[in-house]
Amino acid sequence: MGELGGASQRWMIGWRNAQLRAAAGNASMVGVEVREIKWLPPPQGWVKINTDGAVKMTNGYAGAVVRDHHEDWLAGCSRNIG
Repeated sequence: MGELGGASQRWMIGWRNAQLRAAAGNASMVGVEVREIKWLPPPQGWVKINTDGAVKMTNGYAGAVVRDHHEDWLAGCSRNIG
């Protein structure tokens, strides 16, 4: 992952941890831990397909990306599903 991607992940983790500290008195937040999760490439000769989706009110969106073991983008798509 490039420098920008790593920086944005660190910022998001810091932001989430600040939210958790601010909500420390909230019993529903006790024991919550935030940690960085790194994408790992597939074994050589394989590809990895990652998917995601989001819904807001009556709108839905889905997307997918295909990468090889070099972390190179091979294909991707996104679609409004609702």
